[in-house]
Amino acid sequence: MKKIRKKIEQYRKYTFMSQYDLEYICNTINRFKPKKILEVGVGFGGTNMIIKHCLNNMPYNSEMYSVDINETITYNEEIKKIGFVINDNDIQKVSSKMFLGYSLPQVIEKIGKDIDMVILDTTHVLPGELLDFIICLPFLSSNACVILHDVVSAYAHDIEDEHILWSTPNAFATCLLFSSVVADKTLEHNFNFKYIFSNISSFRINNQTIENMDNLFYSLLIRWRYFPDKQSLESYNKIILENYGEKYSNIFKNICKINEIALKRTEKLNKDYISY
Repeated sequence: MKKIRKKIEQYRKYTFMSQYDLEYICNTINRFKPKKILEVGVGFGGTNMIIKHCLNNMPYNSEMYSVDINETITYNEEIKKIGFVINDNDIQKVSSKMFLGYSLPQVIEKIGKDIDMVILDTTHVLPGELLDFIICLPFLSSNACVILHDVVSAYAHDIEDEHILWSTPNAFATCLLFSSVVADKTLEHNFNFKYIFSNISSFRINNQTIENMDNLFYSLLIRWRYFPDKQSLESYNKIILENYGEKYSNIFKNICKINEIALKRTEKLNKDYISY
């Protein structure tokens, strides 16, 4: 862990995570020893590099796939490519592939099945990580581990906090996923952290997870903060229909309809308010 702590010190400024969060990920990798990892949300690429160095220390070869719907990101007021700090020159035991400018359902079939670990750290507002977990679940290995970041970030909207940057009361997608999924869950108390509960959590899927999908699909009824683009929406529909059947496909389509109507109405009201 000493070597990894040095890598955390090196790359932490290129992440949106605390030292505690990054050590949590490394300890989880050491515990479950995943051979195929999916990272959803790349950002600057610092977390990506720390994960790869953790995997590189394991006594086996592994695969890592990273997905980010964006292609660029702002760093120090400069526009840079997503994952601009990623450099695999010192990584010998991890084969990796990155998909930039794509939503998860557009590439999940290319990534394939038997994913052992997922790190979900994207928008934090609905549908966000909740919908992306629904998409990746059919591609996970049995007992796969899912790591969620910013599970308490919704509490930081009125408090200045250097470790919780996405400070909005609507940033509860990861918390909602953690609460609604049927799985073996871990959420630690961190009494050095002002929110008492750790801002990072994980769960391992089990044979009850797929049997209790009502919890996850109906959680999508909570009002969304954005609507996926047309191509992404078609891909979401395709993956859901093929892997969950018509029942859940129809539920998802109807939830999309009411959220599209609601978001358009909100947009109109905001424009009317501004013009007034």
